[in-house]
Amino acid sequence: MDNHPNNNSVQNQEPNQTFSPQQPTAPTSNPVASMPPTEPGETPPVAKPIAVGAEKSHKSKSGVLVLILVIVMATVGGYLLYKHSTKKAAPVAKTVTKQDIPLLRIGVGDGPVNSFYPAGPNTSGVTFTDNQIFEALVGWQNGTKVVPMLATSWTNPDDSTWIFTIRSNVQFHTGNALTANDVKYSLDKFKDTAYGGGAGLGDTIKSVEVVSPTKVKITTDGPDPILLNRLASLFIVDSKGTKQNDAINGTGPYIVKPATDPSKDTVTDLVPFTGYWGGHVYTKELKISAVTDANGAITQLQKHQIDVFEQFTSLSEVKTLKDDNINTVAEESSTVDMLVLNTVKTGSPLASLPFRQALNIGISRSAILKAADLQGTSLGQFVVKEIPGYDASIAVPTQDVAKAKQLIASSGVKTPTLTLSYTTDASNDKAVKEIQTELAAIGVTLKLDPQADVGVLADSFFAGKLDMLFLGYSADLFDASDPFTTLFQNPSTFDNQAVDDLLTKANQTLDGAKHITLLQQAAQKLNDNVPAIPLFSRTGFYAQTSTSYTLHRDIPGAGLGVYLWKVYQQ
Repeated sequence: MDNHPNNNSVQNQEPNQTFSPQQPTAPTSNPVASMPPTEPGETPPVAKPIAVGAEKSHKSKSGVLVLILVIVMATVGGYLLYKHSTKKAAPVAKTVTKQDIPLLRIGVGDGPVNSFYPAGPNTSGVTFTDNQIFEALVGWQNGTKVVPMLATSWTNPDDSTWIFTIRSNVQFHTGNALTANDVKYSLDKFKDTAYGGGAGLGDTIKSVEVVSPTKVKITTDGPDPILLNRLASLFIVDSKGTKQNDAINGTGPYIVKPATDPSKDTVTDLVPFTGYWGGHVYTKELKISAVTDANGAITQLQKHQIDVFEQFTSLSEVKTLKDDNINTVAEESSTVDMLVLNTVKTGSPLASLPFRQALNIGISRSAILKAADLQGTSLGQFVVKEIPGYDASIAVPTQDVAKAKQLIASSGVKTPTLTLSYTTDASNDKAVKEIQTELAAIGVTLKLDPQADVGVLADSFFAGKLDMLFLGYSADLFDASDPFTTLFQNPSTFDNQAVDDLLTKANQTLDGAKHITLLQQAAQKLNDNVPAIPLFSRTGFYAQTSTSYTLHRDIPGAGLGVYLWKVYQQ
């Protein structure tokens, strides 16, 4: 769940899969082969999953048909060979020369940047900085794959047991060597407290056992198909370290620059860890600062006080940057803006399904985006297409004011009045005012309730105290089970046994194809019952003063999502 810009850092993905935006690959719990470190910018090998529902082979009905096919293919093959011989050779791809960056100054939109794991809080600034200093058993690649990091491989002897082999020759910044004891210590101590608790990352971990100095067994409380996704944000720290909540306990590519003190400075200054196991670190110094005001970020970019800012969403801000010849790069968000409805509040119009259906078709998603000065993608469901569980058959509702009025009339609700609560900022304020105008056109009076603290607001809504909540929710665990479970398995706002059963089954199977099918069935049920109204995902833009920087997004979710040690210039 996020206020904007997106704050969460965790995302869902099954063991070592590639999820295509068009057709997400089914998750699987297959063993993963050990993978050597790769150079930054290169794609490390990913263990291929065992095929789920592999195609069956079929014999031809006739030997004559086979013979005909052989003759035809031979003829075609000869023709293609002739054509190939007459074509010019394809041009050789230009070799990219990767050069070090002496200094890169990064601005993040949500501080602080000087609070280290596991202290939190859960903001984009903290998670962004921590991902440069700390590492987990697994990490992210291309924003959709879980790949080995401090673990080189893992197996599943059964659905509730995971055996991880720990990478050798890894040092903490303290100088101590990584062992299985450090993994057990870290998971036992921080699995339920990462970023202030409430993240739920370790909820399914029942026990952690040291099998040998290089092997750890994790037992879950029943099958957990997204355990790896959770582990990607549970960093491993030095169990023998003497300093708590300190960057020195990490294994990552960066350490705090000697003679600097992040606790006293507004900038966290990082330099490469000379003992880093992962390979060459291209960016030689990082200065990370919190720039929480967009206008301030624009000014700092114009004055070349920062080189990169993690995210803008306002199109007018992006235009200002382009007019000043500052490069902007669009990044699609996994956050879905929606109206979450309290469907069980006694006497509320929202208890009526026809009334909720009327709200769903009574608004124009594109008009709301335009009014809020945003670029984005209109949505008819609660996850974007990259997230496993997305169902391509669910269409984006078309605005139909006349039909919406008919549905309200059939619901029996007279002169409906509702209160919409939301966290105030420039784009949210514009969006909710447009929603207010559009709902007025179908006869619904909407009172606006702006609030400052998204956490307090969410707690009030999910306790059943509010009517409607305008909310941006990111599938941080890169799986539809994340928003579905959090938002819709809450009897104080929505109670549906069929949805509960589907989600319970989905969350208890390691069969990837079955997991996704169950999530898509849940998505259909949610679409039918309208416990919330999905609106759109926002497009974010990161800005950089130089076009020579190559920033490859690996970490899904909030902000820049980049492992900065891989960033180079050409």
